[in-house]
Amino acid sequence: MSGVIAIDSVSKVFATRGDNVEAVKDLTLTISSGEFLSFVGASGCGKSTLLTMVAGLVPVTRGAIRIDNRVVTQPQTNIGFVFQEPVLLDWRNALDNVMISVESRNAPLDDYREKGRRLLQNVGLSGFEDRYPYELSGGMRQRVSICRALLHDPPVLLMDEPFGALDALTREQLMLDLLKIWQERKKTVLFVTHSISEAVFLSDRVVVLTQRPARIQEIIPINLTRPRNLKLQQSIEFSAYKDRIFEIFKAQGILRE
Repeated sequence: MSGVIAIDSVSKVFATRGDNVEAVKDLTLTISSGEFLSFVGASGCGKSTLLTMVAGLVPVTRGAIRIDNRVVTQPQTNIGFVFQEPVLLDWRNALDNVMISVESRNAPLDDYREKGRRLLQNVGLSGFEDRYPYELSGGMRQRVSICRALLHDPPVLLMDEPFGALDALTREQLMLDLLKIWQERKKTVLFVTHSISEAVFLSDRVVVLTQRPARIQEIIPINLTRPRNLKLQQSIEFSAYKDRIFEIFKAQGILRE
């Protein structure tokens, strides 16, 4: 499977006791196979709702979402999902938490245990396979959750503010870890973030959304060389992309000087 995602005139309306809330409105977008695409927008604008609809966890109200030409009508087993919180089981060690993704698919565990170890090693957790969540830092726990999402080798990886609760230095290291994994495996990545710098550093394209209901305000191709390193964030080109997105948010009234 290639991981092409097509979002076709999708809207989402939530029924509430007071009034209906429209979270996403008439959004159309195609994400290419192997593309790293980020969504940025104001808090509560519908970014996370969009991801959960792609995952099939929440049904669309209007329109359709397709992954490799198949309409998403139920929870998808061919994707990986990384949430803002790691959501690890306290009574399982790091490796056993990674194994959850294949246990739920009734796959032969012996075929995946060594792969799980290699994934943990790739994100700097060699020697921590037998540690429990309470013995790991926040960044380590999030690395475990990323490995769990990748273990069954999905073509699509959805990430909902995965670094939002981490300190600045840990975020930067995890960005580098994520880019290394993406460059090696070429997953199609949809990444939700509030961080403009994070979006520019990671992405092939950044989609700037309007305030709720989420619509596409602008799509910005990020033409920065790869592979990328942290020094890139000091470049004039990087600053220009950040400034462009800041100006969009200022025009929306989200940022004020």
